[in-house]
Amino acid sequence: MAAGVAGLALIGLSLLVVSPGSGYPGTVALLPTAGAALLILAGVSAGSESPSVTLLSAGPMRFFGRISYSLYLWHWPIIVFALTLLPRSDLSGAPRGILLFGIAVIAAWASWRFVEQPFRFRGKEDPAVKAQKAARFFSAQTAMASFGVVVLLPIALMARPLPPAPTLTLTGGSSELSESQWMDAVRAAAEAKTITPQTRALMINPSGIRPSSDCSVATSAASVEACIGIAHGKEVALPWGSQGRHLVALYGNSFASQFRADLLEVLPRGTEVATLTTTLCDPGGAPYGFKINNLGQNCDAFSLFAREEVRTLKPDLIILGHNAASRPRDLVRLVRDLRTSGAKVLWLGPTPFAPAAESCLKDDNSIEQCNGPKNNSEFEHNRAYGRAAAAAGAAYLDLATLFCVKEVCPAVIGGAPVRTDLWAHLSTPALRGIRAPLRDAIASALASGN
Repeated sequence: MAAGVAGLALIGLSLLVVSPGSGYPGTVALLPTAGAALLILAGVSAGSESPSVTLLSAGPMRFFGRISYSLYLWHWPIIVFALTLLPRSDLSGAPRGILLFGIAVIAAWASWRFVEQPFRFRGKEDPAVKAQKAARFFSAQTAMASFGVVVLLPIALMARPLPPAPTLTLTGGSSELSESQWMDAVRAAAEAKTITPQTRALMINPSGIRPSSDCSVATSAASVEACIGIAHGKEVALPWGSQGRHLVALYGNSFASQFRADLLEVLPRGTEVATLTTTLCDPGGAPYGFKINNLGQNCDAFSLFAREEVRTLKPDLIILGHNAASRPRDLVRLVRDLRTSGAKVLWLGPTPFAPAAESCLKDDNSIEQCNGPKNNSEFEHNRAYGRAAAAAGAAYLDLATLFCVKEVCPAVIGGAPVRTDLWAHLSTPALRGIRAPLRDAIASALASGN
């Protein structure tokens, strides 16, 4: 009995503890895993009067248990098709979620009943019964295929291609915005009440404005060398401190690598840009244990490799990027270690979070509810990163100050969405908009005496 209750408690606790910033999977994955193991143990050893056995033996629980694998297979494609093919649906938030869940349950039950079951029990019946079931099976398959042709195909044909990404209005004939022009655009966006249908479509499906991720680094020097890019920006004098080859290294996770394409435009022609980043790993090297990211890399192993590469490459400048889940004290240790290579460090603070487009957009294309509030606690978190950077001897660029004014962090600036996901990765128009302050921060970091 105790094992079952403990298992339920651990699974319930995981619903409250696991969040987008939890570094999942990692040590936090032990909560639902241990909970499930305890429930299995309780089911094997406990009597029928155990609370956990009673709960899991209920009809609805057994129904979802039977279709669980089919539901696992069906739910994701249904969600993806809905978001891609019906971006302007009147349904949003909880009503859309309930509808999609219902569709997934129906599809899962149908495939369990007419696909899984006939295959599981074939060979155990006489030929006549098998022939009848085979006929029913193929009839069901034909019905499901017809559903796809009759319902999904017309929707796909009616779905319009994504519009091109809007660009910020430039003045004075410049190829990029100055910092004052960018901040004028931010202030105007903070006052905006509505957006265009084109911008709404990009907020719901931002695939066309995501930064390129064409450089994937593995734990090998060869992959790092293959990803070194050559900048082709203007001949701007930067205080390198030495003559000859100049190298800038992006370090961290996807919040650093998103700047790669813009760095190649911002840095003077001939400057080399190395990428020492991976995804879903904390660059501070917090103890994740055996966390494996979506590329199959062990986060701790990649962190050790990246630090060794810094000592080998000896960059002039390291640009560190991370999300708001990173702990300042971990990053202080990291920066101090990186600076032993002789490199200067520019620490980029995280961008503010904002509501998900699916939950905040309304039918009238109003935008105010999608803007992130200039939350005092969140900004204090950013200031804490700034203090940590100073303590570690790094320059600091608080990105939040470039995206928020008048107690508002606009979701759309200059007609373009600022973020491409709930984790606050920046869009290509937003990254282009802050090139000037990024270049100034790079110059300041190189000129610092630290």
